Amino acid sequence: MSKEEKYLYLEGLAKFQAGPDGDIKDPLSYYQIAGIHGLPYQTWPASDWNEDIKEPKGGEEREDDRGFCTHTSILFLTWHRPYLALFEAVLYKHVNDIASGIDDSSADKAKYVAAAKEFRMPYWDWARPNVSIFPEEALFKEISFSGPPSRNSVHPKYNPLFQAPFHKGASPDIMRGYATTIRYPGKEDHQNELIRLIKEFYAKPGSPLNPERNLTERVSYILRAYQRYSSMSNNRQQWDKVDVTENKETWGGMEDIHNAVHGLTGGGGHMSYIARSAFDPIFWLHHTNIDRLYAIWQALHEDDHKEETSVTTQSAGQGSFTVLKGDKEGIDTPLYPFRDTESSWYTSRKVKRTEPFGYAYPETAGLNYPTSDSAKETLIKVIQKIYPDLSDMIRESKDEKPEAGMDLLPQAEVLKEIAVKELPATTHEMRNLVSKLPDTQTLLQNSLGDSKPYIRDLAPDNKYLEWLINISAPKHALDGTFTVHTFLGDVQEEQVYLWPASPHHVGTFAPLGQPGNTSCDKCQQDQRDDVRVTGQIPLTLALVERYLNGTLDNLSVDEVERYLQKNLHWRVARGDGTIVNTRSDVRGLVVFVVSNEVTVPESDGQLPIYAPDVTIHPKITTNRDLEGRGDGTGLTAGQIPS
Repeated sequence: MSKEEKYLYLEGLAKFQAGPDGDIKDPLSYYQIAGIHGLPYQTWPASDWNEDIKEPKGGEEREDDRGFCTHTSILFLTWHRPYLALFEAVLYKHVNDIASGIDDSSADKAKYVAAAKEFRMPYWDWARPNVSIFPEEALFKEISFSGPPSRNSVHPKYNPLFQAPFHKGASPDIMRGYATTIRYPGKEDHQNELIRLIKEFYAKPGSPLNPERNLTERVSYILRAYQRYSSMSNNRQQWDKVDVTENKETWGGMEDIHNAVHGLTGGGGHMSYIARSAFDPIFWLHHTNIDRLYAIWQALHEDDHKEETSVTTQSAGQGSFTVLKGDKEGIDTPLYPFRDTESSWYTSRKVKRTEPFGYAYPETAGLNYPTSDSAKETLIKVIQKIYPDLSDMIRESKDEKPEAGMDLLPQAEVLKEIAVKELPATTHEMRNLVSKLPDTQTLLQNSLGDSKPYIRDLAPDNKYLEWLINISAPKHALDGTFTVHTFLGDVQEEQVYLWPASPHHVGTFAPLGQPGNTSCDKCQQDQRDDVRVTGQIPLTLALVERYLNGTLDNLSVDEVERYLQKNLHWRVARGDGTIVNTRSDVRGLVVFVVSNEVTVPESDGQLPIYAPDVTIHPKITTNRDLEGRGDGTGLTAGQIPS
């Protein structure tokens, strides 16, 4: 963003949050629009005249305390598109108010007015390998507003990307005892030592080792490998038992990745709880990026002649404000409470494109649909640059480009130092090792030579295996939000919130469940129905790092199985950061490893070819007593039908 855009964005966002004299009943107030997503579970607009949104007939007597939530639903991605458009439209008004309020005598007013007219909601691409989970602007309570004064400013004394204030009359269920939204709440002081460490890790754009680097690999795999909308979009388990499918496109999805970011940015604060999350201003940066990734996937895979590449009809797994459990949800289901005209509602069919809302993303701007082959080739090249995967690195290595896999070398070096010197695998030690790392170019030079491992050797016949952890669990287990963290190596970091920054950490599965006493009717129905969700965490690049530092001789099935049997671990933590010592306390939790054969494309601009099925490797998650590892949560051979 330009300095003018950033100033207008922050000033406009603060004005939006302040509202008209703090009136939280105004339908276009920050409070009311954020509340559409969950709490306070009321219709929108919450006015006596609004009788257009009808509750479904039949079933149990319904209460008014439920929301429009479409999580764990076929409508997850499409519902959020008009929601973002609504937020952007109101924010746009406030941004333009700030610009028009700049004094006419200001020499720069014309630039700010022009920037305001072109304003669109920014996104934060946390999936890029050199970008942290948090934008630096969202990490600190105070921030300088560098721009000409505006008579329409609310003169904020705080950073509107760090927090949003609650006004008189706000629901206590939303506030949770705080006067503002909060992230990583400390026991006594929000600016405690834990927060300082988290900020130190998350406030270093371009650091060679960003926490949760696995997000890049997860996004890359979804964009390249998943060709069906239903499996790409949401994380709801579509079958009765975990062990009945070997199809690669049945685990995780964009919602699974989305959930992990909610947990990583919230740390037990408002972002960690779906019903409260939209009040945190970082929610809107996060969801705009999810919408962007959806738009990129559409440009790559959507085909009007292939029904499975768009919203398909599925039975609702649970009820909502407007849907009964078992009702059919599909491409023409109204996306309540969002209208496209006075007499009709948006549907998934109507929101297929971003352009009617007045925006496009850098990667999709100017595209015509269906996307031509040449346009897809150009887009694929962009994705290969932004979100590189192993197939890209192998192709570059075969072309004898020395920088192939260069970004993996810092982590490979850190892991080697920890193993050779028998150092503790903690964030503290990680900080020390990172500070002593030579620059990446030096690491690259040290890695070259006839006796060194080369990435191209991993695919001698132009094929390799993608290794993935699949996870399934009841969404609302443990009476609320919990996370499953995966590691390759011992878990030695004591602080749960620092696990993602520890050297052995690979990735996070976050179901984002609700407590048993939630007033969300949809969530209560989820709990009664024992709704299950799935997650998927790629292991491939973490294994390649260990290949590059000599820990693994190759990535053959026998070599990887032996290594993972000993070194793959998973731990469970509650939303408040306490460790669940017995993993089987998460009733129904299942963890296992699969591999998927990948054919490397011949040239850039082409997608890899993924085998339609995966191979399950129960040996990895079975102990010597032939029981599931991880307190019985690992999948065993006996659980797989012959």
